[in-house]
Amino acid sequence: MDRPWRLKFLGYSFLAGEDATLRLAPKTVERFKERIRELTSRSCSISIQERIRKVNAYILGWVAYYRLAAMQTHCMRFDEWIRRRVRMCIWKQRKRVRTRYRELRALGIAEEVVHMTANSQRAVGVSRELCKLRIKNFRVIVLAPT
Repeated sequence: MDRPWRLKFLGYSFLAGEDATLRLAPKTVERFKERIRELTSRSCSISIQERIRKVNAYILGWVAYYRLAAMQTHCMRFDEWIRRRVRMCIWKQRKRVRTRYRELRALGIAEEVVHMTANSQRAVGVSRELCKLRIKNFRVIVLAPT
């Protein structure tokens, strides 16, 4: 026997306190992130539409299973993290500066920002605002309310 918040059952655990609130077990979070890493791996050569379709299917099933748990903060962090992974995949598919430049200009971004971002290999973090429009077009499932 042990304390309820130290036990896990079917991926759930309990929060410490008087009310028995369900939470996600730590290993559940690790497995979720590992699976998303597999689906958004840069070494897998599939189209971005197919990649996002697979990520969405996994997220829908995962959220449906763990819907009873208190996971709002997890979902907000997962949402940011998954979008960063998708941005990374989009950015890494654009290998040439010319392609990056053309696609950023098509989004209607200022010339100097386009020039700085297109010539950067590490622009995945910088291009957060730039790729929001692009990600919305692919319809990534939103885990957290904005």
